[in-house]
Amino acid sequence: MLGMLRRISHPAIVPLASILILDCSQSPLSHCSDRPSASTEKQHTAASEQDARGVRPPGRSQAAITRLGREFHVTVENIGSRGRPRYRANTATTDGDCRDDDLALLKSIENLKELYLWDPVFTDRCAEHVASVTGLELLSIQRTYVTDAGLARLATLPKLKELHLVDSHGLLTDRGLACLAKLRSLQRLTLSGPQFSDEAGKHVGKLTNLQFLEFGGGRITDRVFARIAPLKSLEELRIASYWRRGNEVTGITGVGISRLRLKSLKKLELSGPGVTGRGLEVLADIPSLRSLDLQDAHLNDRGLRALSKVSQLRSLNLSRQSIGDDGLAELSALANLEELVLDGTSVSDSGLRHLASLVKLRRLSLRRTQGRICITDAGLRHLTGLKELEELDLYQTGVTDTGIANLKSLKKLTTLSLQNTAVTEPAKARLCEALPRLIIR
Repeated sequence: MLGMLRRISHPAIVPLASILILDCSQSPLSHCSDRPSASTEKQHTAASEQDARGVRPPGRSQAAITRLGREFHVTVENIGSRGRPRYRANTATTDGDCRDDDLALLKSIENLKELYLWDPVFTDRCAEHVASVTGLELLSIQRTYVTDAGLARLATLPKLKELHLVDSHGLLTDRGLACLAKLRSLQRLTLSGPQFSDEAGKHVGKLTNLQFLEFGGGRITDRVFARIAPLKSLEELRIASYWRRGNEVTGITGVGISRLRLKSLKKLELSGPGVTGRGLEVLADIPSLRSLDLQDAHLNDRGLRALSKVSQLRSLNLSRQSIGDDGLAELSALANLEELVLDGTSVSDSGLRHLASLVKLRRLSLRRTQGRICITDAGLRHLTGLKELEELDLYQTGVTDTGIANLKSLKKLTTLSLQNTAVTEPAKARLCEALPRLIIR
């Protein structure tokens, strides 16, 4: 679900029994507002009369189950007694067709923890119904017409821990985020859309229990770093925000990064033309930092010098950066690295020799270097000392049968990607014979 939100949050996996997804990606179907048939109306009338006498008709719980399944395209079960039916969602799909008022049925479903509203069909009218599901812990609102007024109603959910506000047609604004201060349990927040700016940081900075924060697609600048400084519990920060101002593309820069003082940070993702390497040296002062993702930044070999001091890193993603062999020399000091992604860079065979010191590497990705400065058989010889390596990605590189024979010494290797290479099936079979646990893709 959260593929959707690249950069949008990726929520923890929970049992399907606690998930309900409402996605009206198709135009709403007429059955959402169909009136019951005459026979059904008679049954309901009879049911009401019997209820008034204290007798519940035996078919009523099944009728409710049928309606819940029809409206939300979910499978529900009655977990109560015959006289006191209770409903719980067991399975969920993203193929629902419902409107604001159909959400009134939500309160009939127990144990509902996650709700995804992903369509312009939904407006502020849905907020009252959603707010009645007081056990909700995750709410994702994407491509809807919910406004600041609707958000204020949703901000009364007492157990909400995770909130994603994505692509709201500009109807959710910086000012409307003030209501989030009521969400005392909120730990994860995504704000994605061009309408959000540094002003959002004023309100976000008051959510002192936040552990995850993402800004995507808004007008975020260096000023935001000072405004989120009070978030002492923040463990993961993602900023993918840059836009065109006149003839220039602007966003965060090294000036703002140098002001980063979030000592609990474990994972950081930054992108944009202003992320050039300047200011990254401050990351060495965040001892908890383990993962740094700079894909879609604007780094070169010189910019990597600042990273040579961030020795606590375990994971580093430098995909699609203008870095080459000289840049890898700067990374040789990162002896604690366990994951390194160099997809689409200008690294060559010669540069791979600098990885020999990264003896803790468990995953290495060198995708898409074929046709550029290429990774070939010669480069693989530099990897034979990486005894902890479990996953190696050589998709669309220049390696052949001769080169992969060098990988037989990597006894812990379990996953190898060789798509779009010249490696033959017999060579793959020989390698798998030497490494019985290996899966080749």
